[in-house]
Amino acid sequence: MTELNFATTSDGVRYALRPAEMAQPTVRTVLIHGVGTSCDYWFALVDRLPKEWRVIAPDIPGSGYSRPVEGNSEIAAVSSVLLETLEGLPGEPAVPTVLVGHSLGALVAIEMAKQNPQFSDLLILVDPVLYRAEEVLTRFDRFVKMWRYSLVVLSQLAGVVINGKVSATILRTRLARKLLLGTQLGKGPDVSPETLERCLRGTRGWPHFRVIPVIRAARKVHLGDAVTSLRSAVAVVRGSLDPLTNDQEIDRLSTECRLVSSASIGFAGHSPMLNMPSELATCLEFIVDSHVGGAK
Repeated sequence: MTELNFATTSDGVRYALRPAEMAQPTVRTVLIHGVGTSCDYWFALVDRLPKEWRVIAPDIPGSGYSRPVEGNSEIAAVSSVLLETLEGLPGEPAVPTVLVGHSLGALVAIEMAKQNPQFSDLLILVDPVLYRAEEVLTRFDRFVKMWRYSLVVLSQLAGVVINGKVSATILRTRLARKLLLGTQLGKGPDVSPETLERCLRGTRGWPHFRVIPVIRAARKVHLGDAVTSLRSAVAVVRGSLDPLTNDQEIDRLSTECRLVSSASIGFAGHSPMLNMPSELATCLEFIVDSHVGGAK
C-alpha cells in the first residue's frame, strides 16, 4: 500500500498526502469525503491512482480528526475553512487541480469551486446526493433515518455503546455493511467489516451526533441549485446500484452547468471507492486525462 503523510494544520484540519513519484506532478487531486466518514474512506482508491498525481485527502471540518467549525455546520462555512486550508498548504506545485467530492462531499466541492473559481480546473462528483426532486429527498430522509436507528439498535443488542467509533460487532452483519455501501442486499461486491471500521474510525459521534446537523444543513442545498453559476467543468460518476442517485437529475445538470462527462460503474453502490476502487480509479484517470490540460 502507498505510504501516506499525515499532518494537521493550525486551524485544526487533518489531511493525508500522497506525493507524486516525480519532482513535478501532472495533477493535484483533492478527495473530499462524505458526511459521517473520514479521509480513510479513500485509501483503497489512492493506492490505485496514477503515480504522477499528487493526492490530498482531508478530513472535512467536524469529521475524522479535523476540528469542527465552531457553532456552524453549514456547507458554506465548512467549505470556506477547507478551501483556506488547501490554499495555504506550503510547497504546493503550480499544476491543474481536480476536486473529487463523494456524496455530501460533492456539495462541499461545489461550494469550494464557487467561492474560488480559480482554485480548481475540474470537479468530479462521485455519487452526489440531494437533488431537487422531492421524491428523492424523501427517500434519502427515510434511508438516513433507517440507517441511523438500525445501527443504534444493533449496538444496543450487541451490548456495545457507540462512542465516536463504529463497533466491529455491528459491521460484521451483512445488513449493516450493505446499508453503509448504499447497495441492495445480494448485489455488488461486499467489503470486510475491518475495512469499514478503519474507514469510519475517528469520526466523532458517528452516526447520530454530528451527522444529523450536517445533513439538515446540506438538505437545504439541492444539487441543481448548487451548480448554478458554477464556472468549473463538471463530471459525474455514479454506481449503477446506488439507490440515492437519480439519472434524470444528472441529465438535467447538462443544462445548468458545463457537464463534460457522465459515467456509471456497473455493480457499484454508493461507495465505489470501498468495494470497486480499481474501477473508480480507471474512471477518474480517463476523465482527468480527457478534460484537464497537462494531465497526460
